[in-house]
Amino acid sequence: MSPSEMARLLYIYSTFGTTLNKIHVILHPKDKLRTTLSPTTYDKIQPQRVDMSTSILTSILSQLRNNSLSNPQEVSSLLTKAKRQLLNLSALLPSPSTPPQLLSLARQTLETGALLSIRLHEPDAFTRYYQQLLPFYELRESSFEGNNSGQRSKVTGLYLLLLLTKGDYAGFHTVLEGLEVENEGKGGLQANEYIQYPIKLERWLMEGSYDRVWRATKREGVPSEEYGVFSEVSTSTVTSFLRQTNHATYPHA
Repeated sequence: MSPSEMARLLYIYSTFGTTLNKIHVILHPKDKLRTTLSPTTYDKIQPQRVDMSTSILTSILSQLRNNSLSNPQEVSSLLTKAKRQLLNLSALLPSPSTPPQLLSLARQTLETGALLSIRLHEPDAFTRYYQQLLPFYELRESSFEGNNSGQRSKVTGLYLLLLLTKGDYAGFHTVLEGLEVENEGKGGLQANEYIQYPIKLERWLMEGSYDRVWRATKREGVPSEEYGVFSEVSTSTVTSFLRQTNHATYPHA
């Protein structure tokens, strides 16, 4: 089992406790993780239960979109309720039997949680949501209702930016290399403003073009509101990077 799969599994257990007695965790010979509820197919789940959980989930997402974030505890409570509904529908992790509509709703829920975590300045919570989203991002776009990628580019770009602000350059390039392999021959990364933003920042840091980094981290220079949250953090990153560079150049300074 990979570290990311183990992290997702531990997070689910710590969040939902005994509710997971319903879940059978199956480790396949190829060390691939999936979770299923009894019964294992959606055809056997009561239609009324599916409709009710889906309706509740849609209502919660609507509340989250219209939330002013003035009450972080309320946001956290709504997100927990949303994930409970996903668990009831066996959709917290995708499986081959998950319908496209439910896959889209589950991905939307986790992406909403990730973006709200950034706006609430909770990077650890954002990281957990990103890890939970990885199994959904491994699926083909045709697996989802509407054949679209949701907000993957925005969330992934934010994760790259978070790694950059932490100084985790190895993690940064690992994620980036995975994206490059996935998009090889498609040319999608070059035109993706969410992915290109952290790529440019990292390149300018390496080049020593700190004035360009300062300008790019101003709120008018970021690709979305969530990226603007990193303005102050990025400023600290540049300062820290300069200190490290100066110390390496002048170790006795």
